[in-house]
Amino acid sequence: MASARETMDGLLGTWTLVAMEGRRASGDVFLPWGPSVRGRLTYDRSGHVSLQLGKTGRARFASDDLEAGAPDEVQSAFDAYHAWFGRFTVGPEGDTVVHHIEASLFPNWEGQDQTRRVTFAGGELVLRSRPLPYGGEAVEFVTRWVRAHPPSP
Repeated sequence: MASARETMDGLLGTWTLVAMEGRRASGDVFLPWGPSVRGRLTYDRSGHVSLQLGKTGRARFASDDLEAGAPDEVQSAFDAYHAWFGRFTVGPEGDTVVHHIEASLFPNWEGQDQTRRVTFAGGELVLRSRPLPYGGEAVEFVTRWVRAHPPSP
């Protein structure tokens, strides 16, 4: 197991999503956003973190006016995108990262902590959530990331 310092150092930089899986209590594994979801995750030396996830093939709005989306367009856009930012800390054992959410597209997460189990394997960062409410059931999310950019010096 890595120390907290090793985990902190390992997280720093920008990561590109490789895969996102959901795991139901039954053990079933599924792809909640399909096989080609895109994402970026960035951890910086000052303790800031940001995440962006988007389904591919999202429908465009009829208007280019940012405030003119029809209710069905807005719902579809919301359902196909997830983003948040905040600060992060690494657990004392080095096996978890806590995301302290400051703002989120999903407002229920604002001011909340989201803890993820952390592992590094084969050049990938793997983050596992505790079971979260999703579509009326508890689902553990597992995301795998590869480094897009190393941390700035």
